[in-house]
Amino acid sequence: MLRILTFIGIGLGLGGLVVQVVGPPGGATWAIPLGLCLTVLCGTLLLVAKSATAVAMPSPKTVLAARQAGRVGRARIDSLQQTGTQINDQPVCVLTLTVQPRDAAAYRTETRRVVRVTDVPRYQPGSVHEVAVLAEGEPDVALLDDGALRDELGQLEVPEASAAGPVRVPGRGQLNPEGKRTKPLLGTGAKGRTWRIGLYVLALVAAAALVVLPYREGVMNTIEAWQHGERAADVMQPATLERAIEALTGETGHDNAVSVVITHDYVHYTAPVVAGSQDTDVWIYRGGVVSHEGPASIQPETAGEQFSVRDIAWEALLPGAQKAASDAGIDDLASLSMYLNRGFIEVDGETGPSLEKSGAVEIGGSLETDYRKYSLVFEGDGSGQVTLTEQ
Repeated sequence: MLRILTFIGIGLGLGGLVVQVVGPPGGATWAIPLGLCLTVLCGTLLLVAKSATAVAMPSPKTVLAARQAGRVGRARIDSLQQTGTQINDQPVCVLTLTVQPRDAAAYRTETRRVVRVTDVPRYQPGSVHEVAVLAEGEPDVALLDDGALRDELGQLEVPEASAAGPVRVPGRGQLNPEGKRTKPLLGTGAKGRTWRIGLYVLALVAAAALVVLPYREGVMNTIEAWQHGERAADVMQPATLERAIEALTGETGHDNAVSVVITHDYVHYTAPVVAGSQDTDVWIYRGGVVSHEGPASIQPETAGEQFSVRDIAWEALLPGAQKAASDAGIDDLASLSMYLNRGFIEVDGETGPSLEKSGAVEIGGSLETDYRKYSLVFEGDGSGQVTLTEQ
């Protein structure tokens, strides 16, 4: 389980990194620190668990069950080797033993345990100790240091190592009092390694997808920009702009807007809070994500200022501006911005004629070079001629 959590942490970090590169500014800022903390914490616990497992002592209940069942004997230490690992500044050692059970044939095995520095002389090769055989047919033993069986087993002779056969290595997992070996939920041996790796990769991908999913549109926009040789997504690109408008209308729940401002980085969208309302809020589309900014600083005077975004040829705006700029010998459109709102018309009121912002939809723009400023005017729904005029 700790390994799965480690890979989940890695996935969260990678997902956060992807969003930082291709998503909106400040997107998924929580993912990288959370993923890093989870990875470090679980990785540390894994190392601790690995060290603890390597020297895990049998439970007192298991040892007691073996003694009550009469599975006891004597064992001679044939070799003692330090593993290089220390727990509480005490060395972890591998003891190779020749075991002579009281009621079974002799065999050789090994066990790991922490041997205090002051106890090393007690466990020198050649020393003999009482042991409990933890399960029938298993090589696992526990050294008994209480001396309670010394007189009972004192006459039991331990044969030479060469007469006891090869070393039988205990299996993975600890033995319980019933003689069954406990195993982790996910094994660590060669058996099943392929599907375990698949599970870890699945956990990593799922965690990364969880972070990236809310920003999937921004990711898609950036990938398209890379395919066109651009470093970042350009919201003005026809396909990207159409997706932005769809996302904005989906967020507002209707097709009406009061004004729209388009730059290469974002779309500033002012629209009624609900269809038919004159109360107006601001939404911003940036990096594939729509954010609701709250009430507009300037509220419309009449509902006539609204227009349907479905009547605009969004896919024609950038190509029209590019053609007009190209005809004027301008190649750099980095400063280009465009806007849409209704124009003013004269209406008769109770106090006489006045101007009301309920005329035809006006589509314009601005463009700057190092030496000049220009304005752009789009005819009709944006698909007509574009006029570029120096200011």
